[in-house]
Amino acid sequence: MTESSRDQLSFEQFNFEQFNFEQAQAYRNGSWVQFKDLSWSVTDVATTQGVMLVERLRTAGGQLIDSQLHVDRLLTSASLVGLKCDDLCASITSLLDDLVLRNRSFIRVHGDVGVVVLLSPGDPGLHKSKDLVPTSMIHLTPIPFAQLANWYEHGCRLHVSETRNVPPEAWSPWIKTRSRLQYYLADNPVGAPTAIGRSTQKADSVAVLLTIEGFATETSISNLILVDLSGRLRSPSKRNILQGVSLAKVQELASKMGVEMDYCDLTADDFRQASEILLTGTTGFVWAGIEFEGVRIGNGRPGTFCKSLQQMWIENLGFDFLSQASNRSGRGASHPV
Repeated sequence: MTESSRDQLSFEQFNFEQFNFEQAQAYRNGSWVQFKDLSWSVTDVATTQGVMLVERLRTAGGQLIDSQLHVDRLLTSASLVGLKCDDLCASITSLLDDLVLRNRSFIRVHGDVGVVVLLSPGDPGLHKSKDLVPTSMIHLTPIPFAQLANWYEHGCRLHVSETRNVPPEAWSPWIKTRSRLQYYLADNPVGAPTAIGRSTQKADSVAVLLTIEGFATETSISNLILVDLSGRLRSPSKRNILQGVSLAKVQELASKMGVEMDYCDLTADDFRQASEILLTGTTGFVWAGIEFEGVRIGNGRPGTFCKSLQQMWIENLGFDFLSQASNRSGRGASHPV
């Protein structure tokens, strides 16, 4: 059976009115299963110690983008925690391609998707040897198109969280991990309000985490960049942030626009005084922050640099992610350019 006939057969067999992400094909330790059948052992190190690496990708127009950059970052994370995953390293790119191929009919109808890679040191309950075999999973996840459409059009509000980010002395922020209690607490604060940020927080506001010293780092969903009054881009110090694939893309595109980006320690005051604030991440590419701690940024709408950067990104990608999100569902035309 050819690839095209296999794809057509699978397309015809699906009942798309009932099909959902739980029925999508997923990968777990050498086997292909349905998403609903994925599970972690209670004795896996991911469960007992919370040691789990993660990498998030997405499709655009049905195609995975920046796969190698994400794979490289995953392998960097694995190296930083001493995780031996030579077999997965050799096959991860082909596994990602296979995941999209196996779910092509679903993606064609339901629209673009996120892709999540999970990796843990392994399950000592299953192996008597000292060398654990890593546990690996790859699965699809929905893209929140309605939320993205709102952010693209109106921007988002930001507030400073009481919860501080994990210091690099604890573990490197270059490790992209599922150990994210600080992000959860920042997004879901517990207890009575205090002086830092709570009075200006609104229901749709995104939390910004600071270092112990009081410097800005990132949000739970994005890297942060400000455009200062001189038009220069400034990002929090690399020492304190995840090395974002989209962050690097902003730097690359901005350079082509003749705008350079600095990495340095930034305070909440620096963001309050910015002419524009940018948020950037794999799922949403780039969008604007229009309010910081109750202070309006610019005219309170996505600024000209953000809009120019989005258009340049669309041209570079060959795919209009703004138009895709605006239809709210992510279905139908893929809006190539």
